[in-house]
Amino acid sequence: MSVPLRAIAAFAVLALAGCANYKAITNFAGETTKMTGAVRQEIQQVAKLCNDAADVRVLLSESTPTGDVEAAKELKKSCGLTGDATVAFQDVTVDTLELYARTLLAMVDDKQFEVRSSIQGTAKKLGALKDKDGASIVNPKKVTAVASVLSLLADVLVKAEREEGIRRLVAAGPDLVANARVLRNFFVDEAQQSNYDGWLTTTARVSRGSEISVGMGKPMAVAEPIRTAEMRRQIGVTSKAIDSRLAKAGKAGDVPTKIVAAIDAWIASVPVFQQEALKSDPRALLNQLDDFRTKTLEARDAIEAGF
Repeated sequence: MSVPLRAIAAFAVLALAGCANYKAITNFAGETTKMTGAVRQEIQQVAKLCNDAADVRVLLSESTPTGDVEAAKELKKSCGLTGDATVAFQDVTVDTLELYARTLLAMVDDKQFEVRSSIQGTAKKLGALKDKDGASIVNPKKVTAVASVLSLLADVLVKAEREEGIRRLVAAGPDLVANARVLRNFFVDEAQQSNYDGWLTTTARVSRGSEISVGMGKPMAVAEPIRTAEMRRQIGVTSKAIDSRLAKAGKAGDVPTKIVAAIDAWIASVPVFQQEALKSDPRALLNQLDDFRTKTLEARDAIEAGF
């Protein structure tokens, strides 16, 4: 009887070790989705901020005899940004990092089918970022950084080999970091004004034009005081949000600084994740995730306080 009991005991130890490994992977994936959720929230909020400011500008143009409605509508189009800064590309970049985390969880839970369609949808969005001649509107190197991760996720799910798939996902560190750096570069660019800061500058310019139009004594303010008061309120919300985000004296605003700190903490956790995710005692990884978690919470607090 002793031999079978020893075999059972050994199997139990291996099973427990496997659970510990998967717990570490689950923790990493969970914290990753929290970070991507915070970044997505910021992108959506600033997009809405810009579009709301542009809507006020269009409304004012339509309400005054001298208003240039077409020019106001062109300003609204600028809220979507262009080239590498295109908001749609930032969405795809965030989606890809989140899909990586979701794929990890799907492989651990053996529910691969739940993310397959999402990966295909994101790949289509990336492929659609082209001009009228079919050329990519985004830097090819950045497209490759994102596409390589999506390709890995799709291949892992197609082969549906759970253990091997998890190992391949854990080993994907360089591609993940390249993807995250693309996202980081949107928010803060040490060499020049970041695309994010340019986005805020555009929003501020749109909002400032409206602020002048609804000033005291202006025709709109005299003719429609209640409507003007609501516009002033919206302009005030926009100004407050921009102030906590826009760079000042060459220094990035509080919100993007906190977001980049969270992204950097995630980047720092990736090599530790590669080294420790499949160990029975991934203590260094769990410690690293504590710092990452703190940075993500600080970013989320800054995002929410900035409105």
